Amino acid sequence: MFGVLARDAEYVDMNRLKTLVAALACSVPGSGQGFVQGDLYLYTPLATGLSSGNGGVVRIDPATGATSLVAGPFGANIRRDQIAYDSFRDALLFSVTTSNHPVAPALYAMDAAGVMVNLGFGDRAFYCLAPTGDGRVYVRQNPANPGGAVLYLDAGNQLRALFDASGVQPFEFVPGSNLDFEQLTYHAPSNALIAFARSGSPLCGGGTSTSVVAYRAPLSADGARVVGPVTCETFEVSPSAERPVGLSPLPGGDLLLVVDTSSNQLEPRMVRVDPFSLAMTPFASNQHVFAAATNAGCFSTRIGKAVVLDTGGDQLRAFAFGETGGGTIITPVGGQHVSPPGGSGEAATMIEIDRAPCAGSLRLYGDALVGTGGFAPSLSATGCPVANATVTLHVASGLGATNGALLVGTIETSFSILGGTLLVAPLFSVPIALGGAPGAAGDGRLEIPLSVGTPSVPSFVFQSMLLDPVGPSGLSMTNGLEVVFG
Repeated sequence: MFGVLARDAEYVDMNRLKTLVAALACSVPGSGQGFVQGDLYLYTPLATGLSSGNGGVVRIDPATGATSLVAGPFGANIRRDQIAYDSFRDALLFSVTTSNHPVAPALYAMDAAGVMVNLGFGDRAFYCLAPTGDGRVYVRQNPANPGGAVLYLDAGNQLRALFDASGVQPFEFVPGSNLDFEQLTYHAPSNALIAFARSGSPLCGGGTSTSVVAYRAPLSADGARVVGPVTCETFEVSPSAERPVGLSPLPGGDLLLVVDTSSNQLEPRMVRVDPFSLAMTPFASNQHVFAAATNAGCFSTRIGKAVVLDTGGDQLRAFAFGETGGGTIITPVGGQHVSPPGGSGEAATMIEIDRAPCAGSLRLYGDALVGTGGFAPSLSATGCPVANATVTLHVASGLGATNGALLVGTIETSFSILGGTLLVAPLFSVPIALGGAPGAAGDGRLEIPLSVGTPSVPSFVFQSMLLDPVGPSGLSMTNGLEVVFG
């Protein structure tokens, strides 16, 4: 018997799943020619100097301080959240915005050797890039109409609009507000987009005019629509103005948010975020000369600390959980600076290579059946499906503390039943129980790690049915999930 300990200590009997295969995000470092997990990349408009057109991409080893210029100079997009690693393309994606160097304005995909491929869209700049790992990359576009709209690049490099539940109107986190969010990420365990906006943005759940604001939007299985209510939370970092300047995963599933303020006082500029509830708590607090110039940052799994860019002091500082003060300075080695002397406040972005390309694949499909509160429960997975490893199934956005069943099969179907759609021809089912506050809309969730040897079939399909008094026939249903082994 296999037991599963999830976020709220819920339990599922895994006897009948012991023949499945899966894997956590591939943890083997890349080859000498590829990206190496744990390396940091800094995208800055001042990589090679203080004037316009001196942007570039800098590689950093946070353990040794080794730095090198991978690409540049070129005109960089002067925004936050300007670069992302896409494991599907095995490339860094970023915009070049000026043509005063040989590199033309466009959206680029760059390999580990610095070779840049023009993906097009030369008349626009892109920021808030959020790859999903299956070819989709959610982005903001400048200019955009409406200003708060979200777009996505599909696996064929076609740009598409993200719609609301109707499938007709462009989605906005706060309709009609042209919300200027500055950080965006895709949360695979709940199949949702999470955005962060600076102080002065539309508030919900209390907060003050100086609070940083977080928004969460659940997606349809194909990622083309937002299918549930947008939730929102605020967090007060400083009595001065606040803006989000870095967002990255933390070990254990939470997120690290790095916040820039207008004060040099001791403040919790590194924030831990629960991606399900959006609850925010301090991770670490910095106070030093130019603490107000904390302008980028991410978590480093290589050193187990948050790393922030101090553009006033022109250096990197590392902070452990709960640490306060000036942190540990990471001294650049190799002659490439991380911030040029004489400048301050550049809108940079720092990311970690946190996963490698995967031979297997995970695909969400079909429509969920909505339950209490308008929430559509989701079924997703994280990991790289290969033999002799572990993948984790995630049920999210269900009714809190409800019961249900996980259907397991090898063949997809689409059959109307009980007010919803059966998406799996089941070989068997497994009883499951969600955690969360009893009866709370959208609060139910469960993690199911699966692990065995070599699979006897190339793929499995899954769907969950959950007890929910608001759903037709007293049920809600998730989307379908296909796990294909590599």
